[in-house]
Amino acid sequence: MFFKELNFLLSKRLNNSLFLSSILKSKINYLILKKNFIDLYAFHYNTSFLLTFLKLNTYLKFESLIDLSVVDFPKKEFRFKLVYNLLSVFYGTRLNLITFLKENSYQNSVKSLFKSSDWLEREAWDMFGIFFVNHYDLRRILTDYGFQGFPLRKDFPLTGFIELRHDDSKGDIVYEPVE
Repeated sequence: MFFKELNFLLSKRLNNSLFLSSILKSKINYLILKKNFIDLYAFHYNTSFLLTFLKLNTYLKFESLIDLSVVDFPKKEFRFKLVYNLLSVFYGTRLNLITFLKENSYQNSVKSLFKSSDWLEREAWDMFGIFFVNHYDLRRILTDYGFQGFPLRKDFPLTGFIELRHDDSKGDIVYEPVE
């Protein structure tokens, strides 16, 4: 039932407005309907608009951001695949909004739209180095403040750059370069 409504919504009859339908279709690269979820691909500069639309539209009601996932493809021009996992509790449907980013590009924060994105965006910054514009508290949460690099990037060395250990003679933690 939901997929028929989504098809209807994405057709030329969106809110009885050809104009709004053409705007929405221009923001989506392509759409894959699967058995119990939807994959929606879009350019990174359209994600804020689409997430707002998906959350606030009465026929969709994707009001919960469940997760924000990142996949690293170091040899590709668009290195990062950023996936927003959304849930419509009202319709019992999941949607993945998927976008691709270059290494030094940025993504607009959706913290004002989804409160759960605060920690998810901070984690993506801390682990992959994806910068979120308009995120007021973008700082490390899983690594030390002095940590150099982004540990979940595939080009990050497995042993890291420094190691830390507790020195009994000093009674403190000692940082040393990895040999």
